[in-house]
Amino acid sequence: MAVMAERGTVSKDDATHMVSLSPTERLQWIPTQPKFKRLYSNVEGIISLYTKFLEKTGEPKDKLIEMFMDKSKSRDAFQSSKEFGDQVYELLSSMDKGNKVFRIIVV
Repeated sequence: MAVMAERGTVSKDDATHMVSLSPTERLQWIPTQPKFKRLYSNVEGIISLYTKFLEKTGEPKDKLIEMFMDKSKSRDAFQSSKEFGDQVYELLSSMDKGNKVFRIIVV
């Protein structure tokens, strides 16, 4: 989306490069672009939440089941996932000011 917003198109090479990056590398790339430097703190917040998610889901299966069986811990986990989703949505929508790429992705 950042490439499309910056250049008006996405080449095959652009897409190939993007899919070669890890999710965090893709996020970290965004504020390196002049048009999106302002999004650095947004990206850092998302990466922080993503790191916490990976730490939690990296637990052994029995610990994950135990966590989800505890209503309080389960509620916290779902709240964290909602916050993560909200922050990713905010990042994407703030990158798409007026060029409708985000709408195309969603619809």
